[in-house]
Amino acid sequence: MLSAAANIGLVKDIVYGMCQTEAEIAAFWRMVGLKQEELSNPNAVVGVQMLEKIFSHASECTAAASVGLLAGRKASLSSWGAVGQLMQICPDLRTALEVLCKYHSSFTKSIYFDLFAEGELVVLQITPEQGWQDQWQVSCRNSVEYMLSATLHFLESLAKHPVIPAKVTFSYYPPQAHTLEQAFKAPLAFGQVGNRLYFHKKELQHSISGYNLNFYKYLEQFLEEALAVHTTDLQLSEQVCKLIKCRLSTGKPVSIQLIALDAAMSLRSLQRKLELEGVTFQQLLDGVKKEEALCLLRSNRYSITEISDKLGYSEAAAFRKAFRKWTGESPRSYKPLLLAR
Repeated sequence: MLSAAANIGLVKDIVYGMCQTEAEIAAFWRMVGLKQEELSNPNAVVGVQMLEKIFSHASECTAAASVGLLAGRKASLSSWGAVGQLMQICPDLRTALEVLCKYHSSFTKSIYFDLFAEGELVVLQITPEQGWQDQWQVSCRNSVEYMLSATLHFLESLAKHPVIPAKVTFSYYPPQAHTLEQAFKAPLAFGQVGNRLYFHKKELQHSISGYNLNFYKYLEQFLEEALAVHTTDLQLSEQVCKLIKCRLSTGKPVSIQLIALDAAMSLRSLQRKLELEGVTFQQLLDGVKKEEALCLLRSNRYSITEISDKLGYSEAAAFRKAFRKWTGESPRSYKPLLLAR
């Protein structure tokens, strides 16, 4: 099951970037069926089905395939809430990206941000939750393009000068590649392992003029507490499932040791607390992998080998064996049953 895609503030920012007047904005909300009480609630969230409707309607209204890209160039850091505020008072651009990666769940639950070094480059990877791209392609693609475009736009705002990536990669093939070329002004590659912005390390060393150490510490503490509250609202088993999904979506290895590190607890504590909830790590891992496997099969876009790779199996035979254990059928024979539903 996919998470809620984004909070209402982020969705409003996207729509404001696409509409020209208040009358157009009001008409747009009526068209997609979002009511005023939802728009006025700062804690409201929008699911992927509504996002699909929003982006599909926006594409029809603007006659542009890349509405997310266009909205990203007009985005406001305020739409990212406290995360956007903290980014504005970081010491440098790289720290701002680290803040984004650590606290992004406060404004979007279905896209993961990851920052890592690759040789002399620093890479920001933006990964939609697994299954989103397969079921809701318009909203997923536009959300990815919005996040890539908005992040670059924000970096330029913070640096007060153009920031040109070393290169930009996409996991898919867009309908209008020339639009992306004009927006990013950098070498592009499609059908790659991830949606990524590559920067030279020196580019991200640029200081931010609004840096304020005391306010930075205050906001950082606020976000840490908010993150802790959100985490404690979930059972540990739910947290573990989210961490497993995040690792699978970003192509990272999954093991109980790594999940314990991600959850900031010892291996023994993790095992003991899951035991109290009446579940084991292996059961959670199998459950997540089964759910993702069914979703990927249903999309009818991937071979058995590709699904096996996405779920972290060393070979397709191991995936087939696991799938038969879950369903009593092979992936190939079970697939027609999924497509017929």
